[in-house]
Amino acid sequence: MHFRHRSRPSLFAQLFALFGAVLTIFAVGSWWDAPAYAAAPVALEDHLLDEAGVIADDADVLAAINQVPGGDMWVVIVPNFDGIDAVEWAQQTHSLSGLDKYDAVFAFSVESREFGGYTPTGDGISREIIDAATNRVMLDQLSAGNWDAGIKLLAENVRSMVRTGDITLPAPDRDAINSAWASTFWVAFIALIAVVVLIVFLSNRNKKKSGKPAGIAGGAPTDPVKLRQHAGSELIAADDDVRAARAELEFARAEFGYQATADYAAALESAQEAIQQAFALRTELDNQDPASSAPIANQILQLVGKARHSLAEQEQGFSQLRDLARRAPEKISELSARSAEIDRQLPVAVAQLANLRHNYPPESLATLQTYPDQITTLLSSTAESLAEAQKEVDAGNRNGAVAYTRLAEGTVGQAGQLLEQIEHAQQLLTEARARLERNVASLSSDVADAQRLGGADSTIAARADAAREVLARATAGSQVDLILLNSQLEETEAALDLALTGVREQEENRLRMETHVSRAKETAELKITAADEMITRYRSEIGSTARAYLNEAIQHFRAADSLPALEQVTAYQQARTAAENSYAAAMQDVQAFTRHNNVDAASAIVGGIARGLLWGSLLSGGSNNRHSGGNFGGGFGGGNFGGGFSGSGGGVRKGF
Repeated sequence: MHFRHRSRPSLFAQLFALFGAVLTIFAVGSWWDAPAYAAAPVALEDHLLDEAGVIADDADVLAAINQVPGGDMWVVIVPNFDGIDAVEWAQQTHSLSGLDKYDAVFAFSVESREFGGYTPTGDGISREIIDAATNRVMLDQLSAGNWDAGIKLLAENVRSMVRTGDITLPAPDRDAINSAWASTFWVAFIALIAVVVLIVFLSNRNKKKSGKPAGIAGGAPTDPVKLRQHAGSELIAADDDVRAARAELEFARAEFGYQATADYAAALESAQEAIQQAFALRTELDNQDPASSAPIANQILQLVGKARHSLAEQEQGFSQLRDLARRAPEKISELSARSAEIDRQLPVAVAQLANLRHNYPPESLATLQTYPDQITTLLSSTAESLAEAQKEVDAGNRNGAVAYTRLAEGTVGQAGQLLEQIEHAQQLLTEARARLERNVASLSSDVADAQRLGGADSTIAARADAAREVLARATAGSQVDLILLNSQLEETEAALDLALTGVREQEENRLRMETHVSRAKETAELKITAADEMITRYRSEIGSTARAYLNEAIQHFRAADSLPALEQVTAYQQARTAAENSYAAAMQDVQAFTRHNNVDAASAIVGGIARGLLWGSLLSGGSNNRHSGGNFGGGFGGGNFGGGFSGSGGGVRKGF
């Protein structure tokens, strides 16, 4: 491939261009944000969905949203609208969520700073209400990053518009505005200095380099099509590397034997597994639209990186083996010297243990007292391995000496560690007491989990019994072998943790399902309450259809409690749908009554409210609670009337 030579822009031109880029970034106002991902329109299950993670207190904000009459306000915050127009995104979300004509979707894109609102009709929250509620004061809160305050203000605006047709505007925070401008100025100034330093550095560095064509900045390309191609080419290259590494392993086995190369065989196996997973994703990638293939392509690149990391470890290991073979005589001498040094220090260590008997009970020193004999055994094994290694070197087979040298290296290392523990025995025993307390608490927690989650699992029961035995010994008194008990506690906990892995995952899934059920139940209850109140308020105008749908909703709602969790969600969704149908049928009856009888709509509303107040007081004992746990049958609250504002359906699009 041939590249056309291009003259390098002057230093001033580079500085000017980058300075303009910095100013553009500041104008956008989000240069410090982390990269966001696109989000397609979603099916809402709750009145607040924050996929961008910008809301600090979900419960507080949701409580403000739930103050809107009728439960008609739905807020969704995402990183990006996936390239879709803001209003269209909100409209698709409204449709996917199965919302009714009274519901309005308020959608916010954090990355592009866009708002899209949609309502199908003006019967509930109208387009005019959406437009008025998303005023500049509210949007400025979002621009400043105050998402909790901004969404709560939005909910208050909507509630106020629905009830009174007006909004009370808070005074702007001048101190916050001035502080924001000052912060922006100083950050821009510092960024400009950084750009100047970077230009000078790059200019000086480039003078020392030959002019080669630059690759894609920042590694992998950001364009989805190019990223897909890049992932494919990187996967093929990594597969070639794995095949080459397989041949390299066979050569190494011939040189050093299977035992010496066992770790590197495991590294190669890990790399092969990663490549196999990547090719499985590559097949899935072929069936994806290029525009939406970035997540899979990035997963492939991550697996390729994992495989190459394993291959790098294998290559480094082979280099160490060959270096060890080349330096075998020197390595034998080094290990012999180290073994002799430990042997000379051993009598001093024995004397140190004898002195400890004056300050510690025999039980606490039981494990430490075994260390001198262990050290002697390890040094003997080291001497035998070094003798065999020397025989291989004398025979001219340095590769054959590698396995024995590595064995000697391991045994002399263990002997050195035991000697060091004897030298620091007093500190070791002091730390062991605190370590014992932590291990007892941790293992006790696992035993409690086993009791709660284990059920009839025999493996969990057996390991929990073993854990209880170790805990009993560890808590029997102060005169215990701390070192041995800590080791037993940690080994027992590891075994019990492994046995509990499956049931702990099941517990997490159960808790997630309970949350899902709770949300579905709450949404259904809100819809049923709204329909029930609508029928009670305008009962003289409501026919049988709305009442039948409401009865169906209540039956689904009450039957859900006796069903399994997954079926409960379905039942609550059916209850919600029937309640929405009931509300819609009731509204149609009211509208038909006003048309056919030439009744002024405002008079009908006022009369309905008065009747609702009276009958709600009689039927519900004066309660105004919207979450009555399924005790439906009248009461005032909710609905889409009672305010002084009406309008039309449609969408609203704004930036912030």
